[in-house]
Amino acid sequence: MSQNSLFSRTSIMLTGALVTLGLFIFMAQLVKTDQVSSGTATVTPSFQITADIPEPLPPKKIVRIKPKPVVTKPPVITIPNGGDGDVTPIAEITPPVMPQVIEQYSQGPVNQDALPVVQVTPQYPIGAARDGKEGYVVLEFDISTLGSVTNVSVVDAKPKRVFNKSAVRAIKGWKYKPKVVEGNPVVQQKQQVRLDFTLEKAQ
Repeated sequence: MSQNSLFSRTSIMLTGALVTLGLFIFMAQLVKTDQVSSGTATVTPSFQITADIPEPLPPKKIVRIKPKPVVTKPPVITIPNGGDGDVTPIAEITPPVMPQVIEQYSQGPVNQDALPVVQVTPQYPIGAARDGKEGYVVLEFDISTLGSVTNVSVVDAKPKRVFNKSAVRAIKGWKYKPKVVEGNPVVQQKQQVRLDFTLEKAQ
């Protein structure tokens, strides 16, 4: 009986030791697994990029300037005359400076307006010079295909009928290079010119 009892106790002790050892090994494995699972977490840095966006420029205003209309006035030619007393001799009159004529050459038909070639200076009326009268005459005329002046008429005059004859007589002697359209001379109508009659003042 004593041997059986000793054997039973020994078996129980061995079994308890094995169970204790097994529990110890199992706990050790659990601790190791927790250490591996709870590794260091990787923190990913975040970046924020900012850029200066320029403000949009206001649209430019386009200012349109309308050209002023050009008012064509008849050319003015002054006819001077000296005088300081009663009846004085008529001074020589210097003819007006002729405009330069520039010939232009181009291919195809040529178009150009009439150009003055000869301009006769009017004579100052003796009576008007004696009386110290000054004034002007506005004439209208046509230019023929030959460049001569035709259809002369007085449009305006101041004073009336004092310088008309002298102005008409002079302008009828003017010569032009006729107007050309597509290479052919044509009549240019309703041309106007103003002739001024002035007296030279004594110094």
